[in-house]
Amino acid sequence: MLDPQAAQLLAWVEKARAEGKSVPYSTLTPQAARALYDKQSPTLDFKPRALARVENLTLPLPEGPRPARLYAASTEKNQAVVLFFHGGGFTIGSLDSHDGLCRTLAEQTGAMVLALDYRLAPENPFPAAVNDAFAAYQWLLKHAAQIGADAARIAVMGDSAGGTLTIVTCLQARDAGLPQPRLQLPIYPATQHANTASRERLANGYLLDAATMAWFNQQYLPMPSLAQDWRAAPHLRDDLQGLAPVWMAVAGYDPLVDEGMAFAEKLRAAGVALTLRHDSGMLHGYFSMAGMLSVAKAAVDDCCDAIRAALG
Repeated sequence: MLDPQAAQLLAWVEKARAEGKSVPYSTLTPQAARALYDKQSPTLDFKPRALARVENLTLPLPEGPRPARLYAASTEKNQAVVLFFHGGGFTIGSLDSHDGLCRTLAEQTGAMVLALDYRLAPENPFPAAVNDAFAAYQWLLKHAAQIGADAARIAVMGDSAGGTLTIVTCLQARDAGLPQPRLQLPIYPATQHANTASRERLANGYLLDAATMAWFNQQYLPMPSLAQDWRAAPHLRDDLQGLAPVWMAVAGYDPLVDEGMAFAEKLRAAGVALTLRHDSGMLHGYFSMAGMLSVAKAAVDDCCDAIRAALG
């Protein structure tokens, strides 16, 4: 059953749209959609925590410098670190849209959180985001000490599009012979572009609708053939052996739930250590809605426990 608090949230969204206070992202320009997303996100997320360190940085990546934000609950050196990729269909989302979640992760895990502001489509279509994410991981492996982090204690995490980037980054690192992180945490990731049963069943009325997903794909994958590139659809990869342990969360009322479950089965079959959290009454994006959804708060707590256990 749909969680009662999630149902209340859906009713609130429907009311806001009926009153003209909100509109679907797919009806806007990408720039307007980003502004709306950044404005709306903090209303549902954790209230911002005060931390010992919150610093805006610039990472010197090969395809151009990228903004990032560092969160830490202490000023100690040699801390474990979580490299975080925000969601938003590779088109919207920012350091600000996920600020509350990143602050909470840093506070509850005791690890630093390094959030990357990767390039967005349509100005920078696929594979720009993929390249930025992998380059940021490579930078962190080499330069963790510059920010007070321990390169031997890294986790990689992201939600939705950021979950996809998490999986792909770990695959690219393995393919390149680089160290795997201690843990990867893809949160309701998009792993394929097929019309799964859940994409059809939940196509309308559950926040992430079919029109919005099609709009995201139009921005990010301007040529349909790009959807067959495993970096855009990691479910296409069969050789998943040797990847970092996975902690994955999926939501029962998320159009992406079937592909998340299917990818989890592929990981298990490949011998990858996997913890799967299935919140059957939740919606896509619920990790950033803990200010309203009790189950989301519990899921984030569970996630933080996993990070602490993996990073020490």
